Amino acid sequence: MNSRARLKRNVAIAVIGGAIVGGAAGFWSPRHQARAQAPAGAAIVEPVQVPTQVEAVSPLPPPAEKPQPGVLARARDMAEHGDVPALLALRHEIVRSTQSGQSDPSAIQRELEEVDRYVTAARQRRLKIDGEALQKSTAAGSGSQD
Repeated sequence: MNSRARLKRNVAIAVIGGAIVGGAAGFWSPRHQARAQAPAGAAIVEPVQVPTQVEAVSPLPPPAEKPQPGVLARARDMAEHGDVPALLALRHEIVRSTQSGQSDPSAIQRELEEVDRYVTAARQRRLKIDGEALQKSTAAGSGSQD
């Protein structure tokens, strides 16, 4: 019976202590300001549909050396589609293979430089595609507000 009374006492202490600490933390935490309401004439931004199939926007940089059929061909295809996350994942795979010592370090360094060029080209392509889509949606949205 003694252990049950002791358990109840410990639970009561934990509950009271938790309430005090929680209240103190809430009291001393930074205050959150209420968000200001948007003015009546403010524009509402809506999501933009980005096309998945696009024509060539800008030429890719020429390869520094003879392209290898495996990794660099994949990188070129990804860059043509503006797939930056996939290119970064591919670059990470190359770096990981360097750390495991699977290949010649100078060849891997050339591959990394080439993939970096493709990443830059893919970022430029993605920015241009997204910018054009935004301009089209802005033009379409401003014409329908009349």
